[in-house]
Amino acid sequence: MTSPILCFGGLHRDTIGRTRNPLEAGNSVLGEISDSIGGVAANIAIALAQTDESVILGSVIGDDDDGRWLEQELSERGVEPMLLIHPVEPTGRYVSVEDGNGDVIHGLIDAPALENADANHLIEQVESTNPKAVVLDANLSGPQLATLATHFGDVAVFANAVSPTKAPRLAAIDRKDLVLFCNRAEWDALEDQALSGTIVITDGSRPVTVKMKGHESIHLVPLGQMKRSRTGAGDRFMALTIAHRLAGSEIPEAVDAALSERRVRA
Repeated sequence: MTSPILCFGGLHRDTIGRTRNPLEAGNSVLGEISDSIGGVAANIAIALAQTDESVILGSVIGDDDDGRWLEQELSERGVEPMLLIHPVEPTGRYVSVEDGNGDVIHGLIDAPALENADANHLIEQVESTNPKAVVLDANLSGPQLATLATHFGDVAVFANAVSPTKAPRLAAIDRKDLVLFCNRAEWDALEDQALSGTIVITDGSRPVTVKMKGHESIHLVPLGQMKRSRTGAGDRFMALTIAHRLAGSEIPEAVDAALSERRVRA
């Protein structure tokens, strides 16, 4: 059996509103509203599965219709769900409003089930697997991140900062081999933290920066134009980079290969 990639973190139902009309406080405008599977870890897991990797997602859902729908969606997209079912809290929800360029204007997440979960219970769900890599996102709390990163100490760990508010949680991971992905705003929130490992910083249409301890920063070609919504775009880029890294490329080369694929698909 192929060794899987384990992804831990956000899994929720996304409701996204999009409009090309100017938004003003107190005013309703015409737009489009859609529901989809969401969560950084879930987005990365799905994108990794599209590269023919064996992928398992560890997260938490409620005992409700949303949770059952998400579990089915994961399976249909090639990801094996190994999920805890919270007896009280509902499945997480994320609501956002985007402008015509796909940029998030406002976003709100309600996912107490994940943050209140015991990381050791997440580990128990996947204990029989033999992973070749672990992906963590900062939807997990600092203690959860520390427990998971320590437990899987013999495999590569990749982490996603999620948002400027949640990014500082990643300081709980004490791994010199950590590869951390963030955008410019998240890096600004992280810059004063004592971080180990390699940092990959995206900046919209501007060059991607790779910071490696003991080396000068490397600046690589920009991501280019995104399609429709930018929600999840960085997660897909991270998944492609991970796939190339696990195939043997060094991080700068893996980033460049992922960017090349993004340019071809854009």
